[in-house]
Amino acid sequence: MLIDSNTAVIVPRKKKWPRVVLIIFAVLLVLVCTGMLYQLFAVKQDQAQYPPVGQLLSINGHQMHLYSIGEGGPTVVLGAGLGTPSPYADFYPLYTALAKHTRVIVYEKAGYGWSEPTDRTPDIDTVTDELHLMLKLAGVSPPYIMVGHSLASLEAIHFAQKYKSETAGVVLLDGGNPDFYKNNTVTWQQILPMYAIRLATNIGLVRTLSYIPDVADFITTIEAGYGDQLPSQLKQLSLAMTLKNVYNPMIINELNCSIDNASKVSAAGHIGNIPLLIFTAGRTTLAEWVTTQQNLTDWSSQSTQFVLQDAGHYVHHHDPNTINEQIIKLIQQLRLHSKTS
Repeated sequence: MLIDSNTAVIVPRKKKWPRVVLIIFAVLLVLVCTGMLYQLFAVKQDQAQYPPVGQLLSINGHQMHLYSIGEGGPTVVLGAGLGTPSPYADFYPLYTALAKHTRVIVYEKAGYGWSEPTDRTPDIDTVTDELHLMLKLAGVSPPYIMVGHSLASLEAIHFAQKYKSETAGVVLLDGGNPDFYKNNTVTWQQILPMYAIRLATNIGLVRTLSYIPDVADFITTIEAGYGDQLPSQLKQLSLAMTLKNVYNPMIINELNCSIDNASKVSAAGHIGNIPLLIFTAGRTTLAEWVTTQQNLTDWSSQSTQFVLQDAGHYVHHHDPNTINEQIIKLIQQLRLHSKTS
């Protein structure tokens, strides 16, 4: 309070805190807007620096990316797990070896890699049908060996259910059993961190921090040992794709749809006598996951499970040699069967 000496009237002091709050808010607003513009500009720069390595195909009004390498058949079709920013970089340990024996395809769903995001719901029928259309438009003829990592197991199995005559085999890379996913509740504890990371990415905070080498390594190293076999250029691509795609709305919607999608796949039934290779991470400690992995052998009358003892969830980064060896063996068996039938 102030006292006027002439009138002895008490004059209230003006409160300064509303002005301070407004200044802080204005500064934060400017920083956020600047960060968003920086992020948008940087994404465009990355897109120019890392153009698509494969084909961009128009699927249901949006561009989807498909990479092809090698020749021969059956064609191995690789599908990445939930939230993998760059399937092309992720599957490097597999397609570089498999392409010496047959044709290999890496497909990228909407919102993954170079594929455009859409506002459509990623239900399992739409995802599977879009993949089938991609293969057709790219001139990739069946038969196919469908490979799915993690949640992409639903796509690999459902493709075999819908297009059985075109499917020569199914390979699951620590892929979840549909019966596991349909009973696996999606919680806010899972979703909220995704939204927070996406917000931090959209305002340029994650990109700014990525200039610190240790932070960049943390961003691209999904789990211990992941990416050890990637050349430096692919590690940089993986970082750029992470800064563009990490937990975008398509990926979050895919997680939200996982229970319904798994229920549809489970209801559609097993895949009969289609060969099924199951590669399970040996480091898994979740008892229910271990049990349902064993139960995956019931999904085909010709199934084999391989437990990769020293592998984490991204088994194709921990033990690609075993996986490649078994897929090549399956290719040879299928070719022999095709000649004798």
